[in-house]
Amino acid sequence: MMKRKVFGWHDIKKARKSLKQNITKKIKTFFTRDRDEGIPTELGEGILDTAPVGIAVYEVDGQCVGVNDYASKILGETSDQLLVQNFRHVNFWEKSGLLPDAVNVLATNLARRRVVHLNTPRMKEVWLDCRLNCFYQDKSPRLLLVISDITEQKRTEAKLELLVTELAEKNIELMESEEKYRFIAENVDDVIWQFDGDNRFKYLSPSVLNMLGYTPEELLGRSILSVFTPASGRHLSSVMKKLDEKEKAGIPISRANVYEAQMVTKSGENVWVELKSKPVLDKSGKLLLNMGIARDISGRKKSEAERERLLAELGRKNKELESIIYTASHDLRSPLLNIQGFSRIVTDELSELEDFIKERDISDDLRKKMLEVIQGKIPPAFKFIKASVEKMDFLIQGLLKVSRVGRVTLNVEKVEMNQLISNILDSMKFQLQSSGALVDVGNLPDCSADKTLLNRVFSNLLSNAINYRDSKKTLKIHISGNFNSENIVYTVSDNGKGIASGNVEKIFELFKRLDPGAAAGEGLGLALSKKIIERHGGRIWAESKEGEGSKFFIELPSK
Repeated sequence: MMKRKVFGWHDIKKARKSLKQNITKKIKTFFTRDRDEGIPTELGEGILDTAPVGIAVYEVDGQCVGVNDYASKILGETSDQLLVQNFRHVNFWEKSGLLPDAVNVLATNLARRRVVHLNTPRMKEVWLDCRLNCFYQDKSPRLLLVISDITEQKRTEAKLELLVTELAEKNIELMESEEKYRFIAENVDDVIWQFDGDNRFKYLSPSVLNMLGYTPEELLGRSILSVFTPASGRHLSSVMKKLDEKEKAGIPISRANVYEAQMVTKSGENVWVELKSKPVLDKSGKLLLNMGIARDISGRKKSEAERERLLAELGRKNKELESIIYTASHDLRSPLLNIQGFSRIVTDELSELEDFIKERDISDDLRKKMLEVIQGKIPPAFKFIKASVEKMDFLIQGLLKVSRVGRVTLNVEKVEMNQLISNILDSMKFQLQSSGALVDVGNLPDCSADKTLLNRVFSNLLSNAINYRDSKKTLKIHISGNFNSENIVYTVSDNGKGIASGNVEKIFELFKRLDPGAAAGEGLGLALSKKIIERHGGRIWAESKEGEGSKFFIELPSK
């Protein structure tokens, strides 16, 4: 007979320390920031600096507008890298299966949760608990992604599952090493249990005393449903009934089942737990018993409630921010107009004063000094005032335009693209003839979009082709379109001046004009075009060579 190994106190202490280290959650504080309009630091960081999870916020078009450092660490990219990404075009969303969930959440306003297993650039292998929620900012939906790194939890669960499975499948071998497995079961914080085909407890680890206030002996032989709330009990009964039906039908049921439920302590308090149950079968596939692990997740539930509170607070702060933007883009124009108007009045009065001085009988020396002030010093000052007012008004008008594009409700409909381009060419007929441009339009696939906004995008691209043409050659513009997987890609190309390689990305920036002298404008056309296309769930980009011309690509979902 095999001699049993005797475990000493040193072994027990060492094993307990190792197990507790493996199941300890490591949660770090974080902060968030926005990309353009940005939640003020004192608001955004103050709200989110205690959340023990990774958080990222996305607009309905998929553009990331906020992310904290903990999310950056989990996803293996910097905050700056994440803030320029669109979740519809990021490998993480595709590999994890979160993309359809995100679309569904935005469409139904129903939260989704998914546990994903993948490799990231900085972390070889991770398990992530991803929760998607939708909230509204000025009636526009936004997507909230909350990520918890549960890698250590998964590793611990895998080890525990392996241990309890071996415990049931290898009775003889486990009897020889009973001390080892009993030590593990009796020294983890999670409750390990066994229950038979009648759903009655056959074994409970001592940790049930800390979780529920019962000793294992008090619960042995009792129905497992007796320690759950009525609602959770009904759910578990339904789950177990389905498992029984599968067993009778000969359908394999070896996969572990994971669900959340509320258990009732001996003192009558409710405790949130995460349950993991796995049937143990004999060689013929017959159920021997069920093994289960219960983990107290009351702390996590409290964090989730805190997250909801933070989300509500974030919504209130966003409204405050909208009020600030409204004031900057509307109310500030009134004092500017006053400055502009009164400056003209003062200028006119100075002209009358100049005529008065010339006619009055005063000394030549006094007249000279007064005219020097009126004619030489005051006009330049008013010129600077006028230029500053016009510049400020220009910036405010630009912010208004960008703000309107972000708030306007999309009127999505089927767009016959060849007809749309034809209408645009008719409206630009004079400019095209004046520039001598030759326009070639291919057979364009139709799409679903806001026709008015799409007209604005293509009108801007054609206008840019005319304004930045090469005067040494005939301007040629080609418009084409084709299907690319599940998307449609339209191309507008020209043989104009082109763009230096280092400036291609800059042309989509707000108020950016690479050649201000080429044409009048605000430097908003391409920035607004980018905003419009992204609101449709698409993207726009350019390829260009200086002196050879440019190609602009517009990718839109086919449905």
